[in-house]
Amino acid sequence: MILNDFFIGFILGLLSSILASCIFYIFIIHLPRKKDKKKIQEHTSPLIRGIIGQGKVVFQTLLKEAGVKREFQNISIEDIKCLGPKIKLKKEAPPIGGYIIRKGNFGQYLWFYKDRTVNKIEKVFIYILFLDSDLIKRLNRVLYCTYFILCDEWLKNLDLVSDPDLTAFDEDLYEYYNAIRDLEIFAIDSKII
Repeated sequence: MILNDFFIGFILGLLSSILASCIFYIFIIHLPRKKDKKKIQEHTSPLIRGIIGQGKVVFQTLLKEAGVKREFQNISIEDIKCLGPKIKLKKEAPPIGGYIIRKGNFGQYLWFYKDRTVNKIEKVFIYILFLDSDLIKRLNRVLYCTYFILCDEWLKNLDLVSDPDLTAFDEDLYEYYNAIRDLEIFAIDSKII
C-alpha cells in the first residue's frame, strides 16, 4: 500500500514537472523565438529578394543583348556560351539604376550589380545567428562563386585588354546562374520570400 502510494505520487510529480517544463518552454523560448524569427524575416526577405532580382536583371540584360530569347528558369550552359562572343565588355550597356541613373559599359554594369549583390548578402549576414543553415549555404554559394572573384580581378582591369567579351566567363556565369536559381527555389520553398 505504501509502495503503491509512493509510485502514484512519483508519477504525478513527474507528470506535473514535465507539464510545467513544457508550458515554460512554450512561453519562455518558443514564442519569443518565433516572434524574433518573424521580425528578422521582415528585414531579410527584401534583401534576399534583391539578391535574386539583381541576378535575374543581369541575366535578362545579357540574354537580351545577345538576342537569346529564354526565360530565367530555363537558361542552359549553351545559352551562356552563346552570350560569350556577343557581349563586348567595353560596349555601352543599358543605364544602371541606382541612386543615380548613369551609363557605362558592360564591364562596369556587371561589376556594379556584383557589388550590390555582395552588399545585400553582407547585410543579410548581420542576422547570421538567426538564419537557417541551408540559407547561409546558398548565400555563400552566391558570394563565393568564381564569377564574383573574376569581377573583382578582371573587370577592374578592363582597360588593359583590347576587345574583351564574355567568352572567358562561360562556366563562371553558369555557376552564378545556378547559385541564384538554387537560392530562389530554396527561398520560395521555405517561404522566405
